[in-house]
Amino acid sequence: MSLWRRVLAYGGVAFAGFMFLAAGLLKGLDPAGFAGQIAQDVPFLSGMATPLAVAGIAVETVLGATYLLGFRRRWLLAAGLVLVALFIAVTVPKLGSDDPTDCGCFGNFVVRTPAQVLMEDLAMAGGLVLAFAGGPGSRLRPWRAAVLAPAAIIGIALPLAAPALPLDDFATRLKPGATMADLQLLEAIPDLEYGAHLIILADTGLDDCQNIPESLFDFVQARPETKVWLLRPSDVLAREGATWLCLFGTELVEIPAPVARPLYRTLPRSFAATDGVVTRTWSGLPID
Repeated sequence: MSLWRRVLAYGGVAFAGFMFLAAGLLKGLDPAGFAGQIAQDVPFLSGMATPLAVAGIAVETVLGATYLLGFRRRWLLAAGLVLVALFIAVTVPKLGSDDPTDCGCFGNFVVRTPAQVLMEDLAMAGGLVLAFAGGPGSRLRPWRAAVLAPAAIIGIALPLAAPALPLDDFATRLKPGATMADLQLLEAIPDLEYGAHLIILADTGLDDCQNIPESLFDFVQARPETKVWLLRPSDVLAREGATWLCLFGTELVEIPAPVARPLYRTLPRSFAATDGVVTRTWSGLPID
């Protein structure tokens, strides 16, 4: 019986550890997106959303690595349960929605509904409760400390470095092979289902045509069969001006912020699509 208790305890804490570690690393790819979620879910913390996002990513990464190593002191398990309780508290109010963009607990990398997220959170809580039943576990031996130190460094360094790294196709839902239906863009622009399109997702325009990169003009002029669209998230200010008037035939479309946010880490971001499927992406304006 004692052996089975230890096996169940490690199985429970390892499951919770994997979930914490995966969540921390995936959110670390897009810390700005996680900060935005914090500001949305807990408005009175919006002024501290960015440092809280970095700290939260580090905590999840270290807790996940700690649990996977089998280090399950009760105070550490209690810390995990408190964190899971917070996740549940922000997920429960969203249960009335089936929109997968309403929950970014694993960043934009994994698409799930709030109900699915709640089930995962409850499973994590169950794993941690099982871990309590198996006793305090082993001490923090030197080899465990040697593993936890790099985990802590990664947990802090990843969200700080990620914005400067070319990770957009990994950290967002917008990547080659994604369909317009997957990205929920057909309701706003049904025309994207057929033909060749160039879509620029941006929050502001340039002040005058002379400031538009020549490479963008060349790119558009070399593809006369391609329809150009400017998508503007509904939660940002935009100047509907010279930039888009200079690109003849461009249409400006406003899309809901929950649809736009999973498509970018920073704006502008652009992509090409043919017959409703993304064929190429750019972190910025499109250039060859």
